[in-house]
Amino acid sequence: MAEQIQVQDSNYEDELLSFLEDGGTMGMLRNIPDDAIEQMYAFAFNYYESAKYEEAHKIFQLLCTLDHYQVRFFMGLGACRQELKQHELAVDAYSFATLIDVNDPRAPFHAGECHLALGNMDAAESGFYTANHLAKKQPAYSELAQRASAMLEEITKQGVT
Repeated sequence: MAEQIQVQDSNYEDELLSFLEDGGTMGMLRNIPDDAIEQMYAFAFNYYESAKYEEAHKIFQLLCTLDHYQVRFFMGLGACRQELKQHELAVDAYSFATLIDVNDPRAPFHAGECHLALGNMDAAESGFYTANHLAKKQPAYSELAQRASAMLEEITKQGVT
């Protein structure tokens, strides 16, 4: 009997892994409608904008679990953690965002800010360099390119790296 349950558990695990590897999300698995996900995102965003970072953090964390392919969910999670001074955890969230979209310069920029706050100057420089490099290629991010360039210049001036 125990052997049969173990085989069933193993099959379930294999099916779940296959589902996720094929692009499935926990939200899909739980049949959560896209409009419900969007409403949750709106709540989280509004909490963040109202400086209610703890509340926003909880919702962004749930959203990241429900759909691990959304850069904006991980950016929101990282931003909350950054505001809460949880810089190492923020870097983790920004790293996930980077894995999802390697051409988005926002995640490395904000990770650079977190590394700066932690005193990790080499990592901060790397984040700002990457953000600057990516942002210069995209006109929509010209302001971010300027900010990243200024941060790089400041780190270089201080002779920290």
